[in-house]
Order: sequence, then C-alpha cells, then structure tokens
Amino acid sequence: MIAEGSQYGARNTEVREEPCIKCPCCGWNQALNRKGTRARLRGDDVREIHGPALPGRLDPETEAFITMRDASGGRGRGFPTLRSYTFAQAATDPAFRTYAAMVLAWARRLVQLADRLGL
Repeated sequence: MIAEGSQYGARNTEVREEPCIKCPCCGWNQALNRKGTRARLRGDDVREIHGPALPGRLDPETEAFITMRDASGGRGRGFPTLRSYTFAQAATDPAFRTYAAMVLAWARRLVQLADRLGL
C-alpha cells in the first residue's frame, strides 16, 4: 500500500521485517543483514560494507570496549576517537570498572540462560 500526500512524497507503508540484534549495553538495534542500503541512497561507495552484525565478531581482548571521542561539535565533524580502552583496561580503571562489571554480569546471565536452554 502506498500513502499519498506526505511532505516527502509517497511512501511505502508495507511492513518489511528486518532481523536485528540489540546491543546489551545501549539497547540500540543493528540489522543482522547489513546491505549498505542507506549508503547506496546517499550515493556512497558500498564496496566496503561491514558485513553482518554478529556477536563474537570482535576479539574482546584486543578490540575497544570504551572509546573516548571528541564531542566538541561542528556539523560534519563526526566524533573522532581520541583514545580507547579494551575490556581489560576498562575493568582495571576506576572510571570504567562499573561498566565492565555490568557487561560481565549480563554475559553471565546469558550463559546461565543458554545452559537452561541446553545450548
């Protein structure tokens, strides 16, 4: 079904299901099948799409767990990374230890659930 009269023109109102995974830290959803649709619409180069959003894709021993970003503003500047902390670094830093503990507690509950489900 196509809706008429939108200020942006006709829009598609059909429901299209897209499987997403929810981040345990922030609750944001990430499409499991990333195809670069938005990049294509913007006219960007889509040859380097990140691929599917999969848990376990990042190595928790080497990848950033917390990043410090430059949030001084300016349209189009983005948020450049100033420095980052791995999980181990965050767990030993008093400023971030609570966040590491919360993620660890969530992971333990997830393992307990998996055990109950026989996974």
